[in-house]
Amino acid sequence: MKKLIATFATTLLAATTLLLGVATTPASATAPGPGTQHVASRAPLPGCALVLAPKASSDQGRVCLQKSVTRAAESSVAASPGLCIYQNRPVFSPAWANGWELCAYGSGDLWVPPAYNDQASSWISGCTSGVFYANQPGTAPWASFPANSASDFPWGAVPNDALSSISLNWPC
Repeated sequence: MKKLIATFATTLLAATTLLLGVATTPASATAPGPGTQHVASRAPLPGCALVLAPKASSDQGRVCLQKSVTRAAESSVAASPGLCIYQNRPVFSPAWANGWELCAYGSGDLWVPPAYNDQASSWISGCTSGVFYANQPGTAPWASFPANSASDFPWGAVPNDALSSISLNWPC
């Protein structure tokens, strides 16, 4: 089923790209490696969809910023985040390690909390692909991101320090 959903999502994005004449996924994402291992190491907080870590390099001080609204069966599957966004860039640099980290668990749309809105500079995705939005979900500018990848903003049509919401295709 996940493969069918991924194939449908890829086909839909390709069709949208043809209709809009805009590439939605840049080819400069980092391949799976230390980044996806970093994301996979982030254990969920019970019942939480969005977790803040004051420093990307540490689990110390993690707090839940948004409770999960997914079904119990889905939230039990979300053992690792689908996406983590970061205050600083370049990803994996000393500056990146010292800035905040927001990790999203589960699937569906999530708003970046107001205190962190328009501040994300880099990202690492886990097992899911999804979409970044500079405004509310489903509006332009937007850019899709692949699973198991890492990069800095700007990404596609979403500039640096402009991320406002995300959509995750499935829970990890």
